[in-house]
Amino acid sequence: MERSAGRRNTFTVAVEKTVDSPPNFRYVQVGSALEAKLGRKINGLLTSDVILQNHEVLLGSLEGAYRHCVHTLAPSYEYADYEFGDGLPVTFERLILPLSDATGQITHLMGIVLLDDQCWQKQGSV
Repeated sequence: MERSAGRRNTFTVAVEKTVDSPPNFRYVQVGSALEAKLGRKINGLLTSDVILQNHEVLLGSLEGAYRHCVHTLAPSYEYADYEFGDGLPVTFERLILPLSDATGQITHLMGIVLLDDQCWQKQGSV
């Protein structure tokens, strides 16, 4: 059981640096509410694996937002309303905070995702 309801919507991503290409991002903590909406656990997976399994709509533009935080060393906030054509819009909010080590290198990203559950409840996904 998680300590607080707020943590149910949080995630932590490890930033895995590479020599010749952009960094990889691996989920090291994902709140139970997010995993419930995804329908499975994603701890340990790379964001590229999650995107390939078509969960990007729920989690937002993953790698672009994560790379932006690492590159700019600044938090990222996104808000959007999605309309899937069934008359039930989904409101999406995400805050991502870059975390660094003592040298100033970004090692992790911590974030929270909030969704309007009306669409998910109507579809029976929650």
